[in-house]
Amino acid sequence: MVDGFDVQGLPSRLCTQRFYDDCAEMLQPDGIVVVNLHNGHASYESHLKRIRCSFNDAVLVVDDGEMSKSIVFACKGHAMEQVRPGAMRRPKNLDPTAANQLLAAFALITSALKDQRP
Repeated sequence: MVDGFDVQGLPSRLCTQRFYDDCAEMLQPDGIVVVNLHNGHASYESHLKRIRCSFNDAVLVVDDGEMSKSIVFACKGHAMEQVRPGAMRRPKNLDPTAANQLLAAFALITSALKDQRP
C-alpha cells in the first residue's frame, strides 16, 4: 500500500517510473499494489500512466465519489482479470458504523469494476 502524502504533497521519489517498476518487481505473482492519488494534482494523469506502464495496464481506478482522490489497484499478473463483484453484506460482529463505511467503499469498488468490464 502506498499512501505517501504529507503536507507538501506526494514526494517525488514515490511517483517515478522507477518506483512503480520496483513495486511491480517486488510483488509476488498475482500480487496487488494499492496507491492513493489526488485527482486534482497537476501530475495525476502522469502518475496513473506510469502505474499502467509498470503493471501492463492491469489497473483499476476507484474514485472516492467526491472526485478528490483515487485509489488505484495495480496487479502483477492476471489477478485483476479474476476479480468479480459479489454480494455485499455486513459482517455479524462488526460495528454498524464501521460496516456502513466499508460497504460504501466496497460499493465504489464494485461500481468501478462494472464500469471497467466490456
